[in-house]
Amino acid sequence: MAKFTVKNVEFDFDIFDADNAELYEIGTEKLRKKAEKTLTDIKTGKITKPSKLFRDFGNIAFQFIDSVFGEGKSHELFGDKVHLIDIANTLNQIDSEVHKAINSDVQQIEILKNANKSND
Repeated sequence: MAKFTVKNVEFDFDIFDADNAELYEIGTEKLRKKAEKTLTDIKTGKITKPSKLFRDFGNIAFQFIDSVFGEGKSHELFGDKVHLIDIANTLNQIDSEVHKAINSDVQQIEILKNANKSND
């Protein structure tokens, strides 16, 4: 179980639980696709109202955070503000913390595996 803090908000998340991992995978894929579409729309000039783009991406990010980490968690992080750069930075911090937890737990499993081999 990973415990980490982002923007003074505590997260308790077990990425090794299959349901949690699946929610995280689906959510990050949706975010990736939305970010790619957003970049394409900006490059092709399809974006006429940046505020709509920011809100659309923010809503997807907030849904992801609430579905994966618990209802209301996005509000703890952002309050009523939808600031694209803040959201992107926060998502990067969350992703970094989840990957740190994965690497840390995998290393612990390797240590236990190697310790058990030496006891054989």
